Amino acid sequence: MADQVKHYNEDFITPYGVILGSFQGVEGRSNGNFNYYSHEQNYHNGLYTGIPFQCVEYVRRWLNISKGLTFYNIPFASHAWQLKYIERISDSRATSIVGIPNGSDKAPVPESLLIWESDENDKQIPFGHIAVITEVNIQENWVRVAEQNMDNNYWPGNYSRQLDLEVSEGKYFIKDNHKIIGWMVINFDVDSQNQLELGIHEPVVRKIQPPKILNGPWLNFDSPAQKYWANIWGDQPTREGEEFISYYTFDNHFYDRIMFAAMELNHMCLTATNYVINNDEQLAKFGLPHWTWKKIRNSWKGEMISGFKSFSGRFDLAFNGSSIKMFEYNSDSAGTYLEAGVIQVQWAKAVGCDYGKSASEDLENMLIEQAKELFKGFVHILIDNDDEEVYNALYIKEVFEKAGVDCKVVIGVNFKKNHQGKYTDEDGVEIKTIWKMWNWETVISNYESERKGDEIKLSDILLDQNIDIYEPIWKLVTSNKALLAVMWEMFPGHPYLLPTEWTLDGYLRNKPYVKKPIVGRCGQNVQIYTSSGEKVEEMEGKYTKRDCIYQEVFEIQKFDGFNPILGAWIVGMKPAGFGIREDTKLITDHESPYGCCRVINI
Repeated sequence: MADQVKHYNEDFITPYGVILGSFQGVEGRSNGNFNYYSHEQNYHNGLYTGIPFQCVEYVRRWLNISKGLTFYNIPFASHAWQLKYIERISDSRATSIVGIPNGSDKAPVPESLLIWESDENDKQIPFGHIAVITEVNIQENWVRVAEQNMDNNYWPGNYSRQLDLEVSEGKYFIKDNHKIIGWMVINFDVDSQNQLELGIHEPVVRKIQPPKILNGPWLNFDSPAQKYWANIWGDQPTREGEEFISYYTFDNHFYDRIMFAAMELNHMCLTATNYVINNDEQLAKFGLPHWTWKKIRNSWKGEMISGFKSFSGRFDLAFNGSSIKMFEYNSDSAGTYLEAGVIQVQWAKAVGCDYGKSASEDLENMLIEQAKELFKGFVHILIDNDDEEVYNALYIKEVFEKAGVDCKVVIGVNFKKNHQGKYTDEDGVEIKTIWKMWNWETVISNYESERKGDEIKLSDILLDQNIDIYEPIWKLVTSNKALLAVMWEMFPGHPYLLPTEWTLDGYLRNKPYVKKPIVGRCGQNVQIYTSSGEKVEEMEGKYTKRDCIYQEVFEIQKFDGFNPILGAWIVGMKPAGFGIREDTKLITDHESPYGCCRVINI
């Protein structure tokens, strides 16, 4: 929440962000005037409330703070009229919200939501409007509301405006200059609500069916990325040894939940990153060499001045039938771009899976737009000689080219210096901007390794302050699993976080837990223990000497024996869809099968 006025101009009725008043301790703030749109995101205690300081943002924030409830994405304020239920934040349990049309024989009640109709010809509320009814006085014929971005004037009390209430022949009409659809009455007794009667059903279903007979290849072999992928995983639509195809369907409400989770988690990760970077005691827990600290802080300071330059990241999320939890954030060198952006889309078309839309339908276009925004010159795509990195890099090259960005893929380390002392690739092209899949921990190891003769090392390139690097070095903090423990300290009890601690002396004592190295990839060296300390599963790897954090075990809902992990994408600062990796074992890795995800409207 903004604590001070951020903008002012002569068109603003009151300064943008200034407190106008409050209802039940929830402040309403000025949007300047009804035409202003900030394109920012607002959060309260890590929970997304909306675009500041629009009408929907206030209502969602009031529900969050005062009632512990929320609703997810609605296109316009007027679309709130279509809501059938809203959810308790702590456990996603639904409760009813019932629309009462204006002019009904039922009187409006306090703590209900008042909804205005959208009208493209109405310059003030073309997308409708929403407010909280704070008080109703039938004897004196008025109702009072709390709202944002209507008049943007200071409130006369614990309400923003008083509207006339007309009672005629037993009918109740709330009067305003703009057309009111009606008010929505919320049942605040959440525990009494029968979920089936509310129409709550299984939001996630794993389907199995025979594949459609293919008339030709379902992959585009003119694409180097897809051709490389097929050489590794094959070009058959079914998995090896299986006769049928399988995929997941998600209802659109659950899709919105995942997108909200990604937004909120990204906000919390960046908030925690800022705290750690500016705190020596915290940064020391991340196991990073002291020589990196200044570089990290300078990189972060640059972001604060010029805006975040992140290209993308991917959250690993789990679902137990009701709750969504974050396992980790792959913010530095995330994989599965190709699977999410292309493979699952083309596979669905090929096998006759025409339910709804792809869960990552917008991912490629969002990557293209982000590339247009970030990259203004030639980009070198730097990767190791690893199959997964190769096909993902080839795909990112296709994305960049669609964005009009000239680029090339460089596998391994083969660089030169020109007469001006600038680093170049083997063809003599100066390196000015890099998008990489090398993780920063590898760069640290390379920097600290012995130089062989006059070789140019990977770290020489990636630590050169004159070269723009994506993802930037401050993501050494964001991608470190130590951040999970910091986030739990900063946002204890947040519905998307699992209890995570530095030791087993506190909450996690005598509870099932997962031991994770603070640096690692693809589940390496992750260990799962019972409450009695018995190890039940372990993934081997190369991170045995790393410090660890301890995270509470979260029992994933199984589907046909598979444990699905949702990979939810963030592009820039926006959620961009998701995909699934599933496995019969508890710890997924880069060889775990990728599952197609479809979103259906309910």
